[in-house]
Amino acid sequence: AERWIEGDPSLWWLLVDVRDGDRDLGRYQLYVGARTAPETHDFLHGKDHELLGGVTVETDDGSVAVTLYDATIDAPLAIEILGRIAPGTQAHLVRPLTVEQSNSSIVYDEHVIVKLFRRIHHGTNPDVDAIARLLEQGYEHVPGQQGVLRRDDQDLAVARTFLTGATDGWHLALTSLRIMLASHDEDASASGGDFGPDARRLGTVTADLHLRLAIAYGTDVADLGTWVAGFRSQLDRVRDHVPALDISARYDQVAQLGDPGPALRIHGDLHLGQMLRADAGWFVIDFEGEPARPLAERLRPSSPLRDVAGMLRSFHYAAEVARWERGIDDEESHDIVRAWEEHARQQFLAGYFGTRGIDDVLPDDATTEALLRAFELDKAVYEVAYEIGFRPTWVSIPLDAIERLLT
Repeated sequence: AERWIEGDPSLWWLLVDVRDGDRDLGRYQLYVGARTAPETHDFLHGKDHELLGGVTVETDDGSVAVTLYDATIDAPLAIEILGRIAPGTQAHLVRPLTVEQSNSSIVYDEHVIVKLFRRIHHGTNPDVDAIARLLEQGYEHVPGQQGVLRRDDQDLAVARTFLTGATDGWHLALTSLRIMLASHDEDASASGGDFGPDARRLGTVTADLHLRLAIAYGTDVADLGTWVAGFRSQLDRVRDHVPALDISARYDQVAQLGDPGPALRIHGDLHLGQMLRADAGWFVIDFEGEPARPLAERLRPSSPLRDVAGMLRSFHYAAEVARWERGIDDEESHDIVRAWEEHARQQFLAGYFGTRGIDDVLPDDATTEALLRAFELDKAVYEVAYEIGFRPTWVSIPLDAIERLLT
């Protein structure tokens, strides 16, 4: 623990090792603010989740009640945090974001965004390292980095360019789907809701990403057996909820494939929510991988087709959520969203496979097709486990995908 600001308010930085009996739950980073007379501070009103509690401090003048809270919501303290990460960067307006769960983000003057990593691992954070290497390769589809806070071989936080006015691909896709459903037209171009050009551009951006990652990190000889073993391990988690025998039979077929192409560093959790469209084009964010998988597994080189499969699954999710949010479940709505999904898939794949040089990191066409379906199936199985644990009412979405992929 270190005190970064003394007085009232004060700012403390802490690294906390959490244990449950003999079980190690990991290391976490905290930024704690402390103020007296909390009732006079408007920024604390309605911030029950950010309040950590109170302590009594003995001073020369007697006992003083001090309120402890998450320092990211206190503008002067948040500006001090920025100065530690990116010295010399000036800011006046502070806007904490409330949408993240595993990390905390703060926007400064609408031009810099800081990501504070809450769970800390030894070594370089994959999100920081990947973006730094991509920038070195001249990849234009990741935000610039202004500074990194690092202690004892641990990345604690990063400051990046804030993409003002950017919208993520998930919300753009839902807007497109809403237009099509409102117009009752399966023809995206006729309804004015065509997501095809964006999907095609996303395919190109993704292919370029894989080519730059292959240069930045190099490639390895792929181990198809390890990939299939991972598929089976994931399947074992939800065996009672899916047609496990049919899925396992598909994995048996995959195990007999020939050369699967090289293994390389990939994004690891690519979906529409990880793509931002700003005035300068599309940007890729968040290279930490799927949160439910161990860090070592997330960093392991894999096939770029795993990322492709993740985006294809995201198109399916967007289509189903758009239909659900309108409260409709008829044949017409099914046909409309299915047509949207198929069009988005085709355009994304056309952009991806049409990118010059992408064949260098892929196997032959027949193996590519079989592997892509296997990665889609594995992703859908992963989604079943996730939905059972966090959103049981959504589990029908990946179950539907599994049924389609087995057909």
